[in-house]
Amino acid sequence: WKRIFSSFYCRWYCKSFSLSILKTDGYLFNWSFSSQTSIAPEIQSNGTFPAICFEYGGNYNANIKVTSPEGCSLDLAYPRLISVHPKPKADFTFEPKELTIIEPAVKLINLSSNAYIYEWYANNALISYQTNAPYTFASPGIFNITLVASNLMCADTISKYVTIEDVFSIYIPDTFTPNGDGLNDNFYPVISGYDGKAYQFNVFDRWGELIYHSTDFRETQWNGYFKNEPCKEDVYAWKLRIEIRNSKTIEKTGCVKLIR
Repeated sequence: WKRIFSSFYCRWYCKSFSLSILKTDGYLFNWSFSSQTSIAPEIQSNGTFPAICFEYGGNYNANIKVTSPEGCSLDLAYPRLISVHPKPKADFTFEPKELTIIEPAVKLINLSSNAYIYEWYANNALISYQTNAPYTFASPGIFNITLVASNLMCADTISKYVTIEDVFSIYIPDTFTPNGDGLNDNFYPVISGYDGKAYQFNVFDRWGELIYHSTDFRETQWNGYFKNEPCKEDVYAWKLRIEIRNSKTIEKTGCVKLIR
């Protein structure tokens, strides 16, 4: 009979076993696996190539009784044949739950069990080996945070999304100088934390005539012209209407002074 060499596996691991013998016809096999762990029941199986599933961690001894067709039997013992390690359960939470680019620091709180080695990733980039990882995001967005928890032999992985909100703000200058010097030549709202949904920006002369209209805050800016003619130095009225998160509408009005 050929000896079976010991192996290491993770909890809930299933494996087929066999003995290297010349023939198996007519032979009876009784396999028994027992662990020093008190909660692990003895596992028994009959068959030439039994598939055994290990639910509990621990070191398992294997005892095999082989009975020939003539009724002769042989007992084989393999102490500590299988070492089954508890499978880690990766889990984490994070605080605070609501984050903005103004306050982008988060604490990743480890809730894993049966593990003592940890790797933290943000969008697949390694950020920490600590048990609980502080981290500061550099930009707004949605980040996939992954924790790999292991006990050297076995590992588990979990991923969760952390959202860093941009901070909504509007700045609209009160003066611009469209003289072609490349400085302050165009007039437009400066908006952050906005995705461009439902944007309307209008400029009117002092008689209420619409002289500029835009529905794209990323590309269009008023250059101080109307119908391809430069507008005179004067004070012009503007009106901004945008829709932000949660379908909330913001309207603003004001005046801008054109200086040439």
